[in-house]
Amino acid sequence: LEGLKAPPALGSSLSLDIENNVEDWFRASGNYKFQKDDVPLFWSIPMTGGVHFQDVVGSCLKFTVASEVGDKAASIAGISNETIKEVLVYGKNYVNVDTTTPEGIDHAKQLNLVPSSIPDIVFSPLLHQAASKLYSRKNKANLIVTMRHPVSRAVATYYYLRTATWDPNYDVSLATMSLEQFATSDLIDNNFVTRFLVNKPGGSLNDDDLKLAKEILRRKAVVGLYEDLGNSVEHIERYFSWTPVSDESINCQKTRLRESLNSERIDMLPSGTTAYTLISQQNRYDIFLYQYVRNVLYPYQYEAIWRQTSYLSSTKN
Repeated sequence: LEGLKAPPALGSSLSLDIENNVEDWFRASGNYKFQKDDVPLFWSIPMTGGVHFQDVVGSCLKFTVASEVGDKAASIAGISNETIKEVLVYGKNYVNVDTTTPEGIDHAKQLNLVPSSIPDIVFSPLLHQAASKLYSRKNKANLIVTMRHPVSRAVATYYYLRTATWDPNYDVSLATMSLEQFATSDLIDNNFVTRFLVNKPGGSLNDDDLKLAKEILRRKAVVGLYEDLGNSVEHIERYFSWTPVSDESINCQKTRLRESLNSERIDMLPSGTTAYTLISQQNRYDIFLYQYVRNVLYPYQYEAIWRQTSYLSSTKN
């Protein structure tokens, strides 16, 4: 990696569940071939492209996915959840577990979800619970995280929750609430990503929390950007050697990403507007964290993984 400067270590000590149960993403050898029993963990930050990524790996790469979908489908179909089973949902394979709730994660742990090697990937919004209970020193997680500008994420959340009557977080009051009112209400997230990374749901944050959040991502996560989702998906696939097996798979991926992103296209708020300022005040640390990923970590990883995998590929030919 001549001439490519790695982001420096930040000196923060990671919690034991992340340190011991999540693999460091970088391999000096550049050999990112993973074994069948390696089950990546996609941390599903709301409104950052996780739903689209799940669709791509399920529909186009034909992966078996552990999320909440299989559990719901199995319940509707009267399929027992006492043992792990694959469930077909609209042509995609899921596992009959729910990895999006604490109770579901506990149940999936009892069923030995990850050691079973049945799922190809796990999606969960509960990073620490999933890492500590579903994974172990023996079965480590390879962590995937996609980020989105916090203001854009907040605006997308606002518009989504105004109409998403099926979502447990739906609030009827949003229908008559302006974006500015939303930004000053109890419904707005306060540094959501930073808090989840450092496992600090309440209280005030400080610069040490931001440093720790950066260090977790720097060492442990393969990162992507919602604003560059197409390239981010290819970057993650390159890392895991998830090569689409046919032109049909490649076209499936491009089509689904394009259609999904077009369906939820929301213009970024101009900086300096009242709503932008109010949302930024609630997400000061998340904005710093996003800027670190966008300007430092993602460009470095993208180039490093591309160089390493390209070199290994050339030596085999």
